[in-house]
Amino acid sequence: MIKCPRCKQLIDLHSSKCSKCGLKTTQILLASNKEAVKVLKTRRKNENAHIKHIKQIVKPLDEQIKETKKLYKFAENEKEKNALAYKLNDLRIERHNTIAKINRENYEAIYFTTLIPSDISRKKLILYVCLLGCFGAHAFYVGRMWRGIIITALWCVFLIGFFYFQYFTINNEFLVYLFGDIYTMSGAVAVILVVNDLIRILLNKYKIPVKIPPEK
Repeated sequence: MIKCPRCKQLIDLHSSKCSKCGLKTTQILLASNKEAVKVLKTRRKNENAHIKHIKQIVKPLDEQIKETKKLYKFAENEKEKNALAYKLNDLRIERHNTIAKINRENYEAIYFTTLIPSDISRKKLILYVCLLGCFGAHAFYVGRMWRGIIITALWCVFLIGFFYFQYFTINNEFLVYLFGDIYTMSGAVAVILVVNDLIRILLNKYKIPVKIPPEK
């Protein structure tokens, strides 16, 4: 059994497609992490322009939502309030759907799956998390950049604090406790994140971004 990356439905490997969303089993098995990483890099480069584009498109809806909120606030009776509440809800749904449509049109869909794709080596992934996990090597390897950055930043704070306390003296007792707690906690959180990732990898529960190939 494998989990569909699109709708999270469990699929029998002998089935031809997902019974819920229709994604073919062959597409899931041919999903590529390297292609997903390329798409994510392009996204990051064009993120600001994309956000500006979305803001411009939904601006009229935001103005309508703002105006409806004002009317709701000063509504005189319960009937009018209920009508405005329904209108506000409809506007919010329309805004959400508009943003989702823009994202679909401008971005290739990236899904997260626990099934390790063919272009990722499970042995390498385990090696990276065991040897260089505290620097987020395993996360960078599969393109989970933010997780890798967070782990690296936490570990760097720990190392800076550790070596500073080894070679320098702080006379203020309060600062000693404060910075001591900060760097210790940073190191502890980094280790917890890495151990959690290692366990998830070993249990085949670590989420990896993939791009699903088009249907043939």
